[in-house]
Amino acid sequence: AASDGADLIVMGTQGLGGLRKWLIGSTTERLLRRTRVPVLVVPPPPEGQATSREPGVISHILAATDFSAPSTAAAKMAADLASAFSARLTLTHLVAPLTVPAQWRPILAQSNDTRVDAARARLAEVAPQLCGGRACDQVVALGHPADLIGSIAVERDVQLQPARSRAERSA
Repeated sequence: AASDGADLIVMGTQGLGGLRKWLIGSTTERLLRRTRVPVLVVPPPPEGQATSREPGVISHILAATDFSAPSTAAAKMAADLASAFSARLTLTHLVAPLTVPAQWRPILAQSNDTRVDAARARLAEVAPQLCGGRACDQVVALGHPADLIGSIAVERDVQLQPARSRAERSA
C-alpha cells in the first residue's frame, strides 16, 4: 500500500472468531496493526442474505471516535467520504461501562450517567470539526464499544447498499 501510494485499503473479512481466529490468526488484525493507510473492512453478508454483484453506493457512514488523534483523523476521513458520496454521517462515541463490586453499583449508575452526559457534551463540541462542517447525527451510548458499534450500524441502517435495492426500498 505504501509503495503504491494507496489512500485506502478495502478488504473483506471472513469474520473468524474464537479458537479458529487464535489458531489461524486474523489477516485483518495484522494489517490494521502494521499499516498507516486507512482500512475499510467489509464483513460477509448475514447468513441467508443474497449478495449482489452490481455496483453499490455508500448511503450512510458510521464513524466512531474516542477523541484520540487517530480516531479524529478517521472521523474526518469518514466525513470526506460522506461528502463525496452524498451519504449521511453518524458520529458516535461509546462510553465503556465501569466494573465494580456489587456494593458500589448504585453509585456507579450515577457515575455512568455523568460520564455519558460529559461524552455527549464533548461530542457536540467537536462534531463541527469532525463532521467537516456538515450536519451529522451524533450518538453517545454506554456499553462495550465492539458490541455497540455493530448494533448502532444495524439500528441506523448503515451499510454499503446496492443501488437498485436502495431504489426498490424507497419505492
